Amino acid sequence: MSQPLLEFCLGVPTWTWVTGGQNRALARAAFADLLPRSVLDRTSKAGPDSFIRSAFDRHPRRAS
Repeated sequence: MSQPLLEFCLGVPTWTWVTGGQNRALARAAFADLLPRSVLDRTSKAGPDSFIRSAFDRHPRRAS
């Protein structure tokens, strides 16, 4: 990371991270004109386990 970016990130007050009760509020505000409404409004995000689960569902193991 570049020093100016790191300094900016460290300078953001922690209470602004969840403005309006929404996680990642600063990033959502910064990219509001680029993100679809569904992304801006969501309150949770899938993790890597959902990707793995869908891969197993698509490619079930066959009995030998």
